Amino acid sequence: MIRIIKIAISLVIVIGLATGCGMVASTYPADISGHVIIAEKLKQATAIPIPPSDESEVFWVVGVTVKNNSYPEPIEASYFDGGWTAWRMTANGEIYVPRYVPGEPLSIPIGETYSFMTYFVVPQDLEIGDAQIRYTGQDPYSYGSLGGGERVVSYDWDSKEVLQEVEVVPELNVADMWGLLSNVYAIIFVQLEATPTTKVGYYNIELQAGNESFVSKRVFWGEGMELMTLDWQISYYNRAWAELSRGKKPIDVFQVDISYEPY
Repeated sequence: MIRIIKIAISLVIVIGLATGCGMVASTYPADISGHVIIAEKLKQATAIPIPPSDESEVFWVVGVTVKNNSYPEPIEASYFDGGWTAWRMTANGEIYVPRYVPGEPLSIPIGETYSFMTYFVVPQDLEIGDAQIRYTGQDPYSYGSLGGGERVVSYDWDSKEVLQEVEVVPELNVADMWGLLSNVYAIIFVQLEATPTTKVGYYNIELQAGNESFVSKRVFWGEGMELMTLDWQISYYNRAWAELSRGKKPIDVFQVDISYEPY
């Protein structure tokens, strides 16, 4: 099971680009640069982040900054009528079309600078240095370099935040504990139940009483299992037996340590 924690860093990157960090003047009609975050999964209008349909691909989330130096018509950062965009990425002879550009009309007149976010789906082994961002809305085309390349597991496109995935250790819960007592030993029963984090696999169950540890049991928890009951025999010479003989309940004498082994 995976819990998701949001880390708001991507907008800082875009703001840094917009204020001149890494913006290099070019001989093209527009100065263009981009900062790339490489994400294995993308969360966009979905409950959880999902990977590209092809496992050999990744998402490139790109913060693009563009300054219109001399194009007579404003540079369109959004979609044109008909749903096409003038933005492309080129690398090693291949052309990649962005999966998203700003939906609202965004026009950049001469002398103005604007930043926006877009993303591409590209091969896992594509290098940042082999790629360029390209504007094709007017002649001649303008090209810009890409930088960055931080790799993250997941990115939330809607909030423009990196998601840090933290693995939650699979757990079992002690649902009940009871015992049988005789003059020479006690039998302690421990009933385990599944929790929302329980996974199929092996669990090591150790019964403890203070500083005393009893036999550790390694059990397999299968798909769909809800309950399991284990038992331990406690000899009369153990302090735990003495406490039980004085009327203490097993739950007040014993603790259960549970660890997980992946299947």
